Amino acid sequence: MTAPATCTVSGTIYAPDGDPAANLLIRVRLGSATRNAPAAIGAAFIDARAQTTYTDNQGAFSFVLPQGMAFFLECPAADLIHCGIVPAESTAELSTIDLVRWA
Repeated sequence: MTAPATCTVSGTIYAPDGDPAANLLIRVRLGSATRNAPAAIGAAFIDARAQTTYTDNQGAFSFVLPQGMAFFLECPAADLIHCGIVPAESTAELSTIDLVRWA
């Protein structure tokens, strides 16, 4: 079975004063905002449990995600909850992905 193509999605979180926001929890989940059910890509199953990371000292973060999957991105401290589709590219900046606020 061939692993699905992936995209490294990266972004930066800034504080209201414009400074980088360091050490913020970032969570991303594939396919569903609330379920932990695996998602399928062709014959491969993808673990849909949330992945977590923290922003670095420059407010930057990144995740490696399967291309073409819906994803939900959350940063609780910044009141950020958005969804989008992972692009069919090897890398992408979050600012270039069409995101929708998830209420």
